[in-house]
Amino acid sequence: MATINGAKALGMEREIGSLEVGKKADVITINLETPRLTPIILGKYTNIFAHLVYSAHGEDVDNVVIDGKLIMKNRKLQTVDETTLISNANRASHQLISSVLR
Repeated sequence: MATINGAKALGMEREIGSLEVGKKADVITINLETPRLTPIILGKYTNIFAHLVYSAHGEDVDNVVIDGKLIMKNRKLQTVDETTLISNANRASHQLISSVLR
């Protein structure tokens, strides 16, 4: 359901759901060399899928490609200045709270 079957359920299998030329896709890479994802067992008794479903967190993501565009590389945003983004979000939240509490 997470890939092609999910796309079929939405009637969008020609546009999304698999990695093919001409389709839209979002792809991430995950750093498997972290304490929470250790040990990695390969072969018949692999635990990689269980690690990805039950143990991995957002901070384990190293790279993000959205619709063919590299958005994050080595945990660094490529399309926006993260410091400015955080500053603007904090300022906006303070303004919102101030306006509600007036």
